[in-house]
Amino acid sequence: MASKIVPENGYRGTENTEKTIAALLLDYLRLEGVDRIFGYPGAALAYVLNALRQADDIEYVICRQETGAAYIADAYSRLTGKLGTVLVTTGPGVTNALTGAMNAQSMNSSVLVVSAEVSQKRWGRAALQAGVDGPLRVVEIYRDACEFSAVVSDPANFEELLRRALRAAMSIPHRAAHLSLPEDLTNQPPANIGAPASPLNYRAVPDSAPHQQTAQVLDILTSGALPLLWLGNGCRRVLFPGSRATAEEARIIDERRKGFYALIERFCLPVITTGDGKGLFPESSPLSLRNFGLGGSPWPAAYVHPEKTNPGLPAKYDACCVLGSSLSQLATNLWATDMIPHGPFMQVDADQTVIGRGYEVDIGVVAELGAMIDRWIELAKTRTPNQKLCEQRKQYLEKVRAIPYPEPNPQAEFLIQIAENLPPDSHVFVDACTADALALLYFVVEPPMQMHNSLAQGPMGCAIAGVVGAAFATERPCVAICGDGGFLMQGSEINTAAQHNLGCLWIVFQNHELGTVVQKLDKDFPHGKVSWNNFLSIGDADLVSFARGLGADAVEVTTPNLIGPAVRKALIDGKVQRRPQVIVVPTGVYPIPPYFDDAAR
Repeated sequence: MASKIVPENGYRGTENTEKTIAALLLDYLRLEGVDRIFGYPGAALAYVLNALRQADDIEYVICRQETGAAYIADAYSRLTGKLGTVLVTTGPGVTNALTGAMNAQSMNSSVLVVSAEVSQKRWGRAALQAGVDGPLRVVEIYRDACEFSAVVSDPANFEELLRRALRAAMSIPHRAAHLSLPEDLTNQPPANIGAPASPLNYRAVPDSAPHQQTAQVLDILTSGALPLLWLGNGCRRVLFPGSRATAEEARIIDERRKGFYALIERFCLPVITTGDGKGLFPESSPLSLRNFGLGGSPWPAAYVHPEKTNPGLPAKYDACCVLGSSLSQLATNLWATDMIPHGPFMQVDADQTVIGRGYEVDIGVVAELGAMIDRWIELAKTRTPNQKLCEQRKQYLEKVRAIPYPEPNPQAEFLIQIAENLPPDSHVFVDACTADALALLYFVVEPPMQMHNSLAQGPMGCAIAGVVGAAFATERPCVAICGDGGFLMQGSEINTAAQHNLGCLWIVFQNHELGTVVQKLDKDFPHGKVSWNNFLSIGDADLVSFARGLGADAVEVTTPNLIGPAVRKALIDGKVQRRPQVIVVPTGVYPIPPYFDDAAR
């Protein structure tokens, strides 16, 4: 095999005169740190699969369905901070992956979907599973759902289109991208043989914040009588290092988080989070008002109305700064007007398209959040807190945090016990189900524990598959909380975990209904002649046997006092035996609790 160094362009690596597009694709993925690809194969992937078969440094994880593969890649990216890569075949293979890619796009996960396409010589002839030719138009479908989508039509445009996909997926904020590869092209040599020496040769990411606006926002926050700092999921990547971060990357991010927390405490800044950002700030802190929106704490709503609890304070809170949230429906209780302060409303995000979208802003700042927080930490060293205002806020926060939580319903009793028995470094994935809002309300999340939701789109089944991606990414405990509807959608990925000896845990609330839908319909149409429960029944599946048949250890727990020991045992068994674990919890469908009714509508 002939090879040589190409010196004339100053950066390209080793030239391989026998390299194909399929092999060069893997070279680029290696540059991005990809060591696992998730997907489901098909015949149109033949040359790419042959290249993978000969690679000993990239594992192709065969999932049980393409949607699950995309959810797994999404979670893998969330935990590692790296590119989650999906490899699927053409036609129905790539359309199955679309929902997972769309969810990654909305949650700022870096995901690349590479799909096969039928050979170009068959285009226009109704070829089996044709995806870019004819009525299906896969590229256009993905282009509408993701940041970038293209089909490689010639060896000469392969590299640039792949680079554009990688730039879209790995920029800030992270996004989803799609690239379609016709089968015949993947066995051809690329126009330029070889690969760059580093991703820095073809992409760069923003890492700056405007100095004047950064200082202005900080000064408003720290001088207000009743300010509020609102953290969204966009802050996660800049405050918590990924599981594949280098020691230096982890050190920088850990120092940033500590410095940010110290700034908040020094200036006594009250903090709330969105549901997707729950736990980004320690929820036991006297400065934490926990999460707002779906399943939100009662404390944020009380804080923004000081006249109800403390007549000596201003009639309304006077400044709000949102970091890293698009302020969607479930994050804001249908864009509650109570959250608009008497003073400036400020929003900071790397994506300028979300600024001012949920609420009109007085100050909008387009900035990379890590750079913004770093700048704040430095600026704070030159500023002195107003101790009188800080003391007033502390006293007021004590009153607000003394407001009791609502009485839990029977399902919430289980969740309270689950939360108390999870290890403090757990990754908890919560699916779209009746337990979702209850987990948001009753879990108290303290770093290093992280809770992962997908509230922008709310897809059922995301957490069930996603927890497998998490287990691929980390040795920390990985737990999914879900309902039986979502579990039956993506529960086959238990078998993926079993095949790869992953000891993750699923806790499944089984009510034999599509419970969240039933809750709303029961409220909106309470006098129907036919019970909604019967109308939307999903049957009486034996989930314990189902899980065991897929390779898991599975048990049923019927009372809250037994769920804690069952969780502890399952996590130990999963770690020691390296075998997936499932706990099924029979439960009923209860009325929509009043504390998240509005957000759920």
